[in-house]
Order: sequence, then C-alpha cells, then structure tokens
Amino acid sequence: MKKAFTTATLFALAITLFNVAHSLFFAGDYDWDMDAFLYLGSRLKHGELLYVHDFETKLPFVQYLFFIPSELGGIGVWRILSFAIAVACGAIASRRLALHACDQWPEKGSVTQLTLLLLSVFLMLLYSLPGSQSAQISMVAASAAYLSLAFFLTRANAPKPGRSIVITGIFWSLAVLTRPNYLYLAILYLLFLAWDGERNNRTRGWLSSSSLFFLGASLPVIAVFFPYLTRHNGALVLFEGLKALARYSQGYRVSGLFINQFLTLRLLLFSVVLLIVTLLPVSRILRKRTRLEPQLQKAALFSALSILLLELSFLRTFFHPHYAMMLAPYATVLLFCFIVETSPFPNPAFRGSGGVKTPAVLLSLLVALSAYRVTDNIIGMAQSRDIFSANINDRHIDDQLYRFLQQSKKAGLSFLVVEAPIYHMLLDEPRIGDGHPAILRRVLLRKPALGPISGNRLFSAETQRHPCNALILSGKDLIISKPGSVFDEKFRQCADRKAHYHELHPPTLAGYHIYQKTSAGMQPDSP
Repeated sequence: MKKAFTTATLFALAITLFNVAHSLFFAGDYDWDMDAFLYLGSRLKHGELLYVHDFETKLPFVQYLFFIPSELGGIGVWRILSFAIAVACGAIASRRLALHACDQWPEKGSVTQLTLLLLSVFLMLLYSLPGSQSAQISMVAASAAYLSLAFFLTRANAPKPGRSIVITGIFWSLAVLTRPNYLYLAILYLLFLAWDGERNNRTRGWLSSSSLFFLGASLPVIAVFFPYLTRHNGALVLFEGLKALARYSQGYRVSGLFINQFLTLRLLLFSVVLLIVTLLPVSRILRKRTRLEPQLQKAALFSALSILLLELSFLRTFFHPHYAMMLAPYATVLLFCFIVETSPFPNPAFRGSGGVKTPAVLLSLLVALSAYRVTDNIIGMAQSRDIFSANINDRHIDDQLYRFLQQSKKAGLSFLVVEAPIYHMLLDEPRIGDGHPAILRRVLLRKPALGPISGNRLFSAETQRHPCNALILSGKDLIISKPGSVFDEKFRQCADRKAHYHELHPPTLAGYHIYQKTSAGMQPDSP
C-alpha cells in the first residue's frame, strides 16, 4: 500500500515538473494578460498606481505581484516566482493538513507520505489546468486560498487557535486581492466559525473569532490601498476604479458556464473528476454512513460549499478556463476525503469497512486529470510548434519591431503598440491609460462605459462619444497595430485619422501597420 501511494506521489510530481519545464523552455505562446500585468508592475518604479494612470480589471495587488518579474526580465521570472509561491504555500498547507488528518490515512501515522501526496496532487492540479502555461494569477490566488483553508481547518488543534484564525484571514484576503471571486467565501468562514460557537455554546467566542478573522483580512487590504491615501485625489480615483471594476462584471449565463466547464475538452476530465470526488464523500456524510471523523467531515463540507460559492461567483461575473485553478485547493482536500472513503483498510476511526482498491482509483484519477495538458505539450514539441529556447523571458517579442521601437525612443519619439504591452515594459514607455489592450478595445467598440475615472481620458464622456479620440488624441508619435485586428480596423475607419497620422512602410516590418503623427519629428531608421 505504501509503495502504491509513493508511486502516485512521484507520478504527480513528475507531471508537475514536466509541465513547469515545458512552460519555461518550450512554451511558444502565453496569455496576453501576462504582458499587461508585467507592464503594470513596471510602472510602479515611476510611482504610477493602478487606476491613477492605467486601468485594468484587477485589484491593485496584482501590480505589486508583478513588480519584481518586470524588473528582472518578464514572463520567465514570473513563472519561476509563481511556481515558488505554489510550492511554499502548498508545502505548508499540506503539512498542516497531514498532521491533522494522518490518523485517517490508510498508512496510519505517515505524515511525511501524506504531506508529499497532498502537495504533489495540488501542484499537479495547478499545472494541468488551462492557464498554467502562462502561470495565470489564478495559480497564486489558489495557493493563498489553500494556505488559508489549511489554517482554518486545523485551527482547533493549533497551540494558538486565535493566531491560526488571523493567518486564515490574511491569506484569504491575499486570495481575494488576486482573484475577487474568493470574496464569496467570507460568509462560509463566518458560518463555520458560528457552527463551532453554537456547538460549544460560546457566542462570545464566535464574535472573538470573527473579529480575529477580519483583523487578519484587513492587514493586506490596508497595505495595498494605503498608498492611494497619500496621493492627491487618490482615494477618489481608487473609489472610481473599484466602481469601474464592479461594472465590468456583467454576469454569466448558466448555459455558458456549463459549456465552458463540461463541454470544453481542456476542462471536461477535471470537471468530471471533481464531481466524483465531491459527491461520494458529501453524500455519505449526509446519509451518516461516512468513515470520516468529524473534523474531516467539516473539511469535506467546507470544500464542497466553497466550490459551489465559487461557481456562483463565476455566474455573477464571467468564466475563463483558467479560473478552474481557483478550485484546486478544495479539489485536493476532497480527493483526500475520497481516498479515505474508498480505502479497503479498516481503521478504528472509521465507521464501516470495505471499499475498492484505492491506489488504482487514485492513479486513474491523476492520469485523467493530467492527460490533456501532458498530451498537448508532447504533441507541440513533436510537431515543432513548441521550440526550445534557453531564454525564459523571450516570448511574444518581435526582434525587428523591438529594434525599430528602440531607435524610435532614441530619436525622441513616443509610441503605442496597441496589442502588445510587453514592448512598453521593455522600453519603459507609458501607455495611454489602458493597462490592458482589452480596455482600449472596449472603448473602440463602444461598449458600455466603465468610468468615469478622474484623470483617465479613455473614460471621459468625450471619448465615449468619439472613440477614435482615444488614439488620435493620445499624443503618441507612433501607433503600431497588426493588420486585420479590431484596433487597426477601427483606427483606419476614423474620419480624422489622416489629418493626424500618416502611414509608414518600413520594409522589414510588413506584418504591422505603423502610423506616425503628422507633427512628429524625424522618422526613425528602419531596422
């Protein structure tokens, strides 16, 4: 039995390391979100805060997350940092859960074995789901949520339960600041604290615990938002930015959520496995036929309800495939409960005996969860779609365009590469208020206004009436876009474009449309 679980652990770790190495050295593409986050992180060295200078549909904490990667080169550094965060949070959380639940493990007392298995499963889930190739921020949010979950579930056995509750609040808050969907879990934390208070007949204890939870949760919020209070109109801009962020969340249809989770090959296996490992433990708990001891029953119920609340948050906002990463902490706990429920080895703590061959079931689930990502990576390398590169930061960068922009900067010309913020990060060039190109696209397509936001012309009433002004009056000497893109088509349709910008035709940059401001200075040499 011990050998079988060791095999499962090694399999999950091998899958994780293969996918991490592939993303570092072979991934030829990644989500354009990451370029936007890296750009926003790079603006911190100029003291430019999110919402004050650029708008993006994220909370300001994301800008701080990407400061160090932006200073050290870009996407490769971010992938390493996010992996380190996932390992550190995952290891601490898995250790606490293992110490708490080792008596229910088939190999009784093997804390190290259970720690490694929980950690390897958590990491494999993160790195087998969509978005892991880009190291999407959902990965960091899930890591913080996993640590929060572990401290919360083990607080009763901790030497200082109050400290565990404060730490729970801190890491839950960090998860919320990275992915606001986790805000929906606040009610769940309070209900489970109340459940303990009611069972122990200590209402004052519940109030004290809730206060400690919110104390912990407030610390990261204060740290992230305080700099806005030191700026002129900073508090107003922060408020307006948060309102714009709320307006961006427009709601999602149930059918759309179902299609994206169950009818998308990338998530189908994960969704099916998640259903299996959730329904079996929860149904046995409700029927009072479970083997789980009371604390693990709470863990299973808390995790299942967390998944339901996160699904509700997706309906309230929207769902992208990489959002499935946010479910990984709860899937890990439920998988452990599933293993206990299906174990054929009786334990004095269990109610009942029997079961199926747990190691075979576990390995089958792990293979199913990892199959899509691993297969896609192998096919990509075999077909030379994914080519080896020792430069871990060299992604999404056109050397010809980069040299052209570099020479433009030396000639004193400002620029906007409409679809690619990465050049703005590399050459330290501010954009026009759109922290993410999707914000500018929204303006050009005349979608409902998110603003106003003080000081950001993209959100002004004038720009809403005349979207072309977003580019024509941007003040940029050069505007670069890709032929056929929404940005390029809308810009070429602008009635006043030719009066303000004329098109350049550098022979080595045929894949781009380059527009120079009519009043701009000398044209840079072609690369």
